[in-house]
Amino acid sequence: MNKKNAPKSPQMPVMSNDRGYAIVYWNKQRINLHAKYGTPEAECAYRQLQIRILTDPTLASVKPQQVSVEDLCAAYLVHAEDHDPGHFPSIKTAVKILLQHYAGQAVDTLVSRTDNQ
Repeated sequence: MNKKNAPKSPQMPVMSNDRGYAIVYWNKQRINLHAKYGTPEAECAYRQLQIRILTDPTLASVKPQQVSVEDLCAAYLVHAEDHDPGHFPSIKTAVKILLQHYAGQAVDTLVSRTDNQ
């Protein structure tokens, strides 16, 4: 597949500062992250929103089949590194194993496969 035909990943929203609080605009909606701008809590909430955008078809501007296992793993590693640094080495190992088996596949293909079992 060449770059021209490759599925596009969703454009991630940019966190903004509104009177000291972290906000994001996504699909013409204002999303309050319920944390002070520039704090670790705001960064964690922003990472969680990014993961939701990549995995929740109602939030994403792309079709769910366009979310690859690699995209999901990358977003989860960012989240895990911030949210659970004590377990991060184990999570990183688990993600490597997951990618050995499922790299190059779309998330919705795997989900529909497990739903049918």
